[in-house]
Amino acid sequence: MILEGATGPLPDGMSLGLTVYLSSRSRISAPMKILDTGRPMWRWTIEVAHAPLASLLVISSGGNPPTHTWDVSAYTQIAPDVRAPIEGDVEIGFGNTLLPGDYRPKAGVEADAT
Repeated sequence: MILEGATGPLPDGMSLGLTVYLSSRSRISAPMKILDTGRPMWRWTIEVAHAPLASLLVISSGGNPPTHTWDVSAYTQIAPDVRAPIEGDVEIGFGNTLLPGDYRPKAGVEADAT
């Protein structure tokens, strides 16, 4: 899709999310498997987070389907040369941990540590 400029839906199990990213740190992750032991869930993700935006690509997942505050997966079906207004709810995230997709504010990280 990227190299050829082709349009179409992402394959089943894949999704792409966008977040406003407020941090002095950039975060780029190679494909990483994230497990949640509290519930049966896993995800393979890739993240590029550099202020002011973070994009999180979920390559594959099991258990609960991944959710993004602003899921931009459908925009892969719009041709690159088409200009159109877009809208959506955008989460404001922070880079207080090393985990891709973890955009909790510092107080949220500290509250979960206790």
